[in-house]
Amino acid sequence: MWPALAVTLLAASAGGADADAEVYRSVDADGLPVFSDVPLDTAEVAQRPAGVNVYAALLPSSGNEAAGDAQPVAETSAYVSALILAPLAGEAVRANGGAVQLRGQVSPSLRTGHRAVLFVDGAMLAKADANADGSLEFALANVARGSHQARIDVVDANGDTLLQGAPSVFHVLRATVR
Repeated sequence: MWPALAVTLLAASAGGADADAEVYRSVDADGLPVFSDVPLDTAEVAQRPAGVNVYAALLPSSGNEAAGDAQPVAETSAYVSALILAPLAGEAVRANGGAVQLRGQVSPSLRTGHRAVLFVDGAMLAKADANADGSLEFALANVARGSHQARIDVVDANGDTLLQGAPSVFHVLRATVR
């Protein structure tokens, strides 16, 4: 079953693969099968299972296409990730006064008119534009003791969400006077 699955995965992910292209099978030093479109020293031609789909790769634009050939890119597909970089996921922050500095990053960098919005425990706390290096900084005040979930969303000029970032949990430690 594993060799058939590996061939299927290889064929499905092979960029620019041709339905008639050869697939080679060899065994690595650990005795595990390796499938490739390039024959290695000990490789043999692998039998491709029936029903395997082969897809041609979508190559990135070189910028040399005629104006009529260009396909518009949907605005919502422009962003790949919005991450909290600090505090790290699961990190405890000592903030006796409740001041917590969050750093994040949106990839690729924010476009003109777009903003990063910070949510902590489901509530919108701040909006920010990216720094020159593409990083984001949020200064939070009076953050309560305990665990908090934060995420960064990207919104357009109308306030519509273009990307909802991955949530990250951090913990705030505050001294108690009894």
